[in-house]
Amino acid sequence: MRKYRSTLLLALLLLAVSALSLFVGVIALSPSELLRGGEQAEILLISRLPRLLAILCTGAGMSVAGLIMQQLCRNKFVSPTTGATISSAQFGILLALVYMPQSTIWSRAVFSAVCAVLGTWVFVCFVQYIPFRDPVMVPLVGIMFGNVIGGITNYIAYRYEMTQALSSWLTGSFSTALHLRSVKVIVMLLAAAAIGAASIVFQSIINNTIVTPCLLGMNALYTLVHTAVAFFLGTGSILLRSGNAAFAMDLLIMSVTATFLYGFIFKKTKYNVLYVLLIGTVLSSFFSSIQSTQVRVMDPNEYETLLVTLVASFSNVNEEIILFAALLMAAIAFVLRRDLGVLDVITLGREQAINLGVDYDRVIRRLLLGVVLYISVATALVGPISFLGLIIANLSRQLFRTYRHTRLIAGSVLIGMVLLVAGQLIVEQVYTYAIPISVFITVGGGVYFLYLLLMQRKRG
Repeated sequence: MRKYRSTLLLALLLLAVSALSLFVGVIALSPSELLRGGEQAEILLISRLPRLLAILCTGAGMSVAGLIMQQLCRNKFVSPTTGATISSAQFGILLALVYMPQSTIWSRAVFSAVCAVLGTWVFVCFVQYIPFRDPVMVPLVGIMFGNVIGGITNYIAYRYEMTQALSSWLTGSFSTALHLRSVKVIVMLLAAAAIGAASIVFQSIINNTIVTPCLLGMNALYTLVHTAVAFFLGTGSILLRSGNAAFAMDLLIMSVTATFLYGFIFKKTKYNVLYVLLIGTVLSSFFSSIQSTQVRVMDPNEYETLLVTLVASFSNVNEEIILFAALLMAAIAFVLRRDLGVLDVITLGREQAINLGVDYDRVIRRLLLGVVLYISVATALVGPISFLGLIIANLSRQLFRTYRHTRLIAGSVLIGMVLLVAGQLIVEQVYTYAIPISVFITVGGGVYFLYLLLMQRKRG
């Protein structure tokens, strides 16, 4: 314990300072007002959280980069500042501003990263091939090299009248983080956490890695609920126009239906998971048939308006429901913490788990209901994403070859976050919102599903 005392103290200090920074600013925030939502919750999501994330990422990146450079150069005086890395990055930003004036922040970041790598590589070559007797000479050479690059940068900026535009990029400030799509990132994190954790737990329960919770019929139920509301009440109903009302309706109907329906099915099938899967598949077909019947007789204009709510999207998420969704997911995880703790034992099989003192039927029932609730939250938050769980769960098992579900769940959440961010980036920057992200995930998931089937057949 003494070995990690300093690390724990620093971690606690970081948590305390980070929490304090969320409430420090021009406008004072209070925990009681945040729980009520409104303007203070909006300030927290749009301003304070992006600022904190930008500070943490910058601090972590600079510290790791400095440590690596010191190890490469074998000199404790070397850092990204004294190694021409920052000057090279600034030069890359200038190139993007001059030759690609309409470029996005991502394009400028790529230019900056490439030039930073090239500039650092040249500096490291200097250090390795030119011997310096005095270690102080190494950072001095880096500073001189950085000044040379800075001079070239200033000349080009002056030549193309970009000095003022460049200065706004060269001044260190975390206020630019306010322009980040923080709401989308938070929603992606919640969706990845819900779907990733639910998929890992579900696959472990049924001991099958090519089956996902979507077989329980939650996606079909979500589609049926929205279609039924539009069919009977019209698309102008408050249940569809209001984000809060729609989220409450989806979460309430799916959670209550899943809890009572699957709880009843569990008892009738004597906790046979395969029967539950079969009934879930039949219910999915049943829900889809009713939804298709309603769509056929629906007004085309009404259906066109309805279609927007049936496709998974991160562009029109209501900010007011994010905090509630996060708290609900945390509460579910807290209630099921003991059941999740014995999940490693559950995967050994029913007989072995019972011999080790686990109430197998009770744990399976509670975990499966938790899976349904997590999928309900994710679906109500962003819409149905069918193959995401299959992709991230199997990639997590392939990359993190371990039986510990805490690592598998954490890995699936990280992989899901990467996939969602990359997919949303393609949707925004390449297809300009012409194609929803669910299309890419469905196509990629279908191909990956066939790959898993073929690989499983070869192993068999």
